[in-house]
Amino acid sequence: MYYGGRYVPAYHYGYWSSYSFYWGAPSWYYWMPFHPAFYWGAPVYADGVLYPGGFSWVRLFIGLFAFAFVFWLIGRLVFRGRGTRYTSY
Repeated sequence: MYYGGRYVPAYHYGYWSSYSFYWGAPSWYYWMPFHPAFYWGAPVYADGVLYPGGFSWVRLFIGLFAFAFVFWLIGRLVFRGRGTRYTSY
């Protein structure tokens, strides 16, 4: 993997750890709870090797809250009660 303009070895611990390496991608990847890279920390450069960052449980709960809020908002807009109607007939 290229880091800082030069090639460095990078360890990979399976499918899910690869999302940590998205920190080199556009910044909206790790600020949006709708992308899996949001839930991982930045990779760590130590001893000449790049290691994937860890999973963030706090971001998982933030993401769950964001999804719950979006579904609640959609449900509120679509299925809201009409309340009392005042008509002339």
